[in-house]
Amino acid sequence: MVNLNVTGIKKRIVKLQNYIHKKCNVLKKSSLAKYRDKHCCYTRQVRDGGTNSALISYRSYESKSEELNHYYKTNISPSTIYYSEITSFWKYYDKLMKIQQDEIKKRGIKPSGHFSYDEQYVFVNKILYLRMTLIDVHTKLIIADTLVNEEEFTETTIKKFMESNLKDKPLKSITTDGRNTYNTIIKALKAVHHRCFFHLMQNLMTPLQKHINKLNRKIKTNKNKIKENKDKITQRKNKYPPTKGRIPHSDTKRIKNKNKIDELEQKNKDLRKENKKIKKELKTIDKDKKRIQKIFKSQKQKQAYRRFHTIYNQRNQLEPIIKKFLEKMNKNIDILLNHIQNKKIPATNNVVENYYRTTLPRKHKRIYRTLKGLQKRIKQEQLRWTHRIVLKQNTNINKNTQY
Repeated sequence: MVNLNVTGIKKRIVKLQNYIHKKCNVLKKSSLAKYRDKHCCYTRQVRDGGTNSALISYRSYESKSEELNHYYKTNISPSTIYYSEITSFWKYYDKLMKIQQDEIKKRGIKPSGHFSYDEQYVFVNKILYLRMTLIDVHTKLIIADTLVNEEEFTETTIKKFMESNLKDKPLKSITTDGRNTYNTIIKALKAVHHRCFFHLMQNLMTPLQKHINKLNRKIKTNKNKIKENKDKITQRKNKYPPTKGRIPHSDTKRIKNKNKIDELEQKNKDLRKENKKIKKELKTIDKDKKRIQKIFKSQKQKQAYRRFHTIYNQRNQLEPIIKKFLEKMNKNIDILLNHIQNKKIPATNNVVENYYRTTLPRKHKRIYRTLKGLQKRIKQEQLRWTHRIVLKQNTNINKNTQY
């Protein structure tokens, strides 16, 4: 018998049995190399627990250590999990990637030719990086996902990224947000450039919502003033006992009090009138906003153009913010309505936006201190995305995953 740690408890005694090998007829001792590495205090199952949990969701090394110690009754430290991951992760990742790629080929999942492109801003130790991503709209395949330093990010970088990653693939359309440089680059690639409807409406709603909030605050302020004035009127009416008929000219105090009441009532009347005017403006803004949204919900492109030109010709009677928006929209109207003519082109860039929210949500965009740590996390999430979204599996993913 020897003292050997199998599950992380160093005092546990493990019995190693001697046996005679059937072919060699030699006395041999059973080995634990199948379960643990040489000079390692923990089994592979315990050591790989951190990597397996990372494929489910983001966890700190302290959290992983606490979970493994609770589940396996061990005393494994966060630093042990960290060093285990950095030494074995890339082999682990390559193995899983190969399994997934083989399954994708087996199922005949190929790029459709319609892609979504976007950039995500992330920070590594307070340094800004741009995460450039291309995803297939229909199959959800990750075509490319690269981190670029802010200083290296230029129009040329975007062009090279698209050219190199779409070189051997069918290319029909690319959906993007509203950056001006995209149109020239995508035209050079001989693809249809479609601009995301969601980002377009966001450009309208950001300044418009500020104006709407300002109007709503004005309504609320006016209502508070009306309430204050009503209280003052009530106090003034209760100041003197009521009398019948006209107030005598000699009673200057009552006349002054009556004039003040009339003044407050007139103020309230003006405030109500102003609120009515503001509400009418808000109703008109909402109506115009819905008219713009209706353009992109048209069944035919001809109908969409007709709806746009109708509201565009009336722009001088609209809110200045909407007028300015329509004039900008007029310059890019052709790349905004491609999804109506070709139903395979998505109206929005939601595929890549969902990918960002799933793989690196906003709360995790500033927590990484090294570029390698961020790259590792992105690779882990890519494996999970392919497993769940592309291959549509609901099971957990680990090195023993089979499809």
